[in-house]
Amino acid sequence: MKHELARNTAQTTAVLVLRILTQGAILIASARLLGPGTYGVYVAATALAAVLGIIPCLGAGYVMLARPDSGQTAASEVWRYAWPLSLTIGLVLCLFYVPLAFVLGGSNSLPPHVLWVIAATELLIAPIGVLLSNTLQAVQQVPLSQLTLWASLSLRALFMVPFFFTNSTVDVFLLVSLQATATFLGLILIAGFAHSRVNLGGRPRLILLSELKLGSSYSVMHLMAAN
Repeated sequence: MKHELARNTAQTTAVLVLRILTQGAILIASARLLGPGTYGVYVAATALAAVLGIIPCLGAGYVMLARPDSGQTAASEVWRYAWPLSLTIGLVLCLFYVPLAFVLGGSNSLPPHVLWVIAATELLIAPIGVLLSNTLQAVQQVPLSQLTLWASLSLRALFMVPFFFTNSTVDVFLLVSLQATATFLGLILIAGFAHSRVNLGGRPRLILLSELKLGSSYSVMHLMAAN
């Protein structure tokens, strides 16, 4: 048991380091492709969306792990309310995010159609991917859950490679569209792994009050940490 725990911890740590390095590579590549002026506005808009992207799931992953019947049953039961809730909240946040980001950006703000793509990526697609990763954690597949998130992130980096060696900047709409496509493909990848290990069927259901309280408290803590 101790040997298995040590191995899982080492594997998870290694994947987390890979995620940090990959995220750093994406930021450096974005600066190179967009140029200093557009890059600053792009990072600000993306950071705002990424922080708001914590909210849609309302701490469903924590609820999965905290349930007395943790494991396959907990993952399946929480998934039934979590994914429709995440999409609903994410859509509402999109409606607030786009005008907010546009106003905060002032005269240098990204165009609304670019902000909509960022919103769809970070507030609709990415949270579902994180939620699917949480189902893997709930069934004791922690290294795999982190590996799938890294694989999704690495697709974003991979989509930038063809442009990185050019000597000209890239249109920001093209960049965010490629990032959205990579994130969606990553979601399909994570869904494939999760579906093979967790029962993701069953009819959608409403969230229980106890689940709402528990998940919301964790979500608030996560949001504060991210800020």
